[in-house]
Amino acid sequence: MKSFAMLEFLVGLIVFAIISIVCVKLAFYAKRQEVVIFNLAYNFLEIQNALMQISRLLDNASKIILEDSKLIWYDEKNRHEIFFDNQTLFLDGFIMLEGIFGFEVRKIKEDILLKICGKKSCLMRMHLRYGDMH
Repeated sequence: MKSFAMLEFLVGLIVFAIISIVCVKLAFYAKRQEVVIFNLAYNFLEIQNALMQISRLLDNASKIILEDSKLIWYDEKNRHEIFFDNQTLFLDGFIMLEGIFGFEVRKIKEDILLKICGKKSCLMRMHLRYGDMH
């Protein structure tokens, strides 16, 4: 009788261990997916924020010049420049955004298309422009 109780206890312990291992694996998988989704969302928001900042800065521009992957503009007092180098986007020589894989500026009629690419996606923003453009 004691051996049967001991066997029953061991089988229950083994079943509990198997269920525990499966649950831990599922929890680790869910956490890994959460980290991946968080990183994608964070990257997306960083790019979106940079595009919005650039567009806001261009609102006050009196003259805009497009060169390769450079965007140069003048406001009332200063000259400003945004350029892409070595996976980094710079604004007036200061780091604006890191870890990106592309920056493109195009003129479409009188408007400006801004495009920034991250690891998994690219975001674009059209800046509607009325006025001087060279």
